[in-house]
Amino acid sequence: MKKLFASILCLGMIFGNWQPYRIAAVSLFFGIMKTLAYTYTAIPFLSALGFPSVVYKLIPYVATLILLAFTSKNSAAPKASGIPYDKSKR
Repeated sequence: MKKLFASILCLGMIFGNWQPYRIAAVSLFFGIMKTLAYTYTAIPFLSALGFPSVVYKLIPYVATLILLAFTSKNSAAPKASGIPYDKSKR
């Protein structure tokens, strides 16, 4: 599960397009979804649906992947990605 969580964080970097505010928004969205997944029993509407707890625990991951699929079309890596830093080329 920790590897999946780490991969979601990498997807957050891609979704955020390497911009701090967008990355923070993605992290907040994922955090809200994760909180919803673990506190669904406190929300009468969700607990009345009768889904197994595993379905609710998958919500943050599925929601983040769906959001990523619709918003990452214009995502581009930084220009210097993968190029080693050389102080003499400044």
